[in-house]
Amino acid sequence: MKAVGPREKQPDEILPVGRWNIDFTPELAIGETISSATVLVYDESGADVTSALTSGAALINGNLVSIAYRGGEDGYTYYAEHTIVTSGGVTAQTELLIQVAEIPSNRVVTP
Repeated sequence: MKAVGPREKQPDEILPVGRWNIDFTPELAIGETISSATVLVYDESGADVTSALTSGAALINGNLVSIAYRGGEDGYTYYAEHTIVTSGGVTAQTELLIQVAEIPSNRVVTP
């Protein structure tokens, strides 16, 4: 299993499908495709919070897998486990680390 991230979002932010893609190209043999994909999200204690932090099903777009993300508690890190099964019967996983942080409205950000 590989880890990607961390990626950051705010608690009220809704990220549409395709915003955070996981690229499984290195896991695929020549001519192999992704047959199925699932995403499960766990909190810091290991509890399954998939239904609270995602919306809809995982989307396969070529060698990329994504899902819509929502919610989360300020100050928490979540672990989104992306699992694929390939046309060759191989199962591969990549974990996306998601850090949720509320940015105060009075914070000035300079480029």
